[in-house]
Amino acid sequence: TIVEEMTERNADSHKERTTDNINRWLKTVRLTLDDTYDKINNPTIISQIAKNIKNATSMNRDTKNEYLGQFEKLVNQAHLKEPDYYLKEKLVYQLGRLKKATKNDKKAYGMFSDSTLANIFDTNNTCFKRYPEMFLADLIGLYSGSRTTAAITLQFGDIKQLYGCWCIDFCCNNDFKRLKNEATEREWPMPKQLVDWGLPELIKKKQKQINAKDTDFIFARTNEFLTDDKQRKTTNTAT
Repeated sequence: TIVEEMTERNADSHKERTTDNINRWLKTVRLTLDDTYDKINNPTIISQIAKNIKNATSMNRDTKNEYLGQFEKLVNQAHLKEPDYYLKEKLVYQLGRLKKATKNDKKAYGMFSDSTLANIFDTNNTCFKRYPEMFLADLIGLYSGSRTTAAITLQFGDIKQLYGCWCIDFCCNNDFKRLKNEATEREWPMPKQLVDWGLPELIKKKQKQINAKDTDFIFARTNEFLTDDKQRKTTNTAT
């Protein structure tokens, strides 16, 4: 399919996420990827999809632009395949990205609403179905205020006890780790909710079960991405 051609050079996890995203928004106009692309090759359909994405209330501007960009790539891939038949400019025009907010436009940060939290931690999310442990990464992000990239790149050795208190060490001791800046490196006392829930023991138990080193990453998704990345680099070097 066109989506498969569009994502053929991407990691499996990226392919699945892109496919799920496109399918999700096609359903808002009563289409799916099982339909022929001819039905998508329509300015009215693309315009409605773009409106549905832009009017969604549970997503930020960057996420909306990511979805719009995926449909733009889909349109470009189809046009590349059949330039005399599939439209490009008329469809891409409908998918105009949202402009970044200026300082005057930006809204003040506030607490998550119950509905937003329910959406984030919905166990039916595709990510949680494939990587159940990512639920833990999101919990860490919720309670610590850390970015997702910081939470999913934690290593087993980052969960430690200091002065009798369970802590998470957010540090840049690996090239793959990404923190906002040096000031965000910190040894963060784990809140009572996560300690009482048993997060430290759960992670240490997993480390023992798989005989992992302190330098190994906790989350399988991170390890899978690194494996895919190494394979891509090896393939590119070989070719």
